[in-house]
Amino acid sequence: MQNRLSLLKNKVIFLKEFIKSPSEVGAISSSSKYLANKISNCINYKDAKCIVEYGGGLGVFSNEIIKNMKDDTSLLIFENNISFYNKLLKNLEHSKRNDNKLYKNVYIINDSVEKIHHYCSIYNLSQVDYIVSGLPFRSFSQELTTRILELSQDILSSHGTFIAFQYSRKRLKLFNKYFENSQLYYEFRNIPPAFVYKGDNKSPN
Repeated sequence: MQNRLSLLKNKVIFLKEFIKSPSEVGAISSSSKYLANKISNCINYKDAKCIVEYGGGLGVFSNEIIKNMKDDTSLLIFENNISFYNKLLKNLEHSKRNDNKLYKNVYIINDSVEKIHHYCSIYNLSQVDYIVSGLPFRSFSQELTTRILELSQDILSSHGTFIAFQYSRKRLKLFNKYFENSQLYYEFRNIPPAFVYKGDNKSPN
């Protein structure tokens, strides 16, 4: 009963934030466990030293990543929406204290992903192996999307991987400008149905 109540509260929070700012939230409901599993299956946790999540939302992907990653893997979770950020702190089952830090190597950041270099420097992370993005790029301007993709390409290691779920194919050509060997996976058990983009880092010319 408590779990159902918690799920209902999460749905209400998500809907309220969507109504306030649809272009920033991007969907009326949090992602499904099926989409989270599809995202997680794109990550080789054995070799992942650092994972960055763009747009932690209410923690659907974050929980899945934390559950599977190694003890010595670092995870940075960016959530710019203050309501989602506060709920995210409570939703993550391994949260020990309210100082933006989950044990020694998981960090929740209430700031823009455009400051990724700044926070990687703060936490002494020299390279990122995976970026998992839940950002609604279709609602962003081309300029903002390009800036985020350039920053992502720059912070990813040479063998790093960019993973993003989207509800439209609008930005696929732009994704492929920065990442190669791309693959698409569809998940219809989500509201709305989504696809997962996975691409390897492409060295800038």
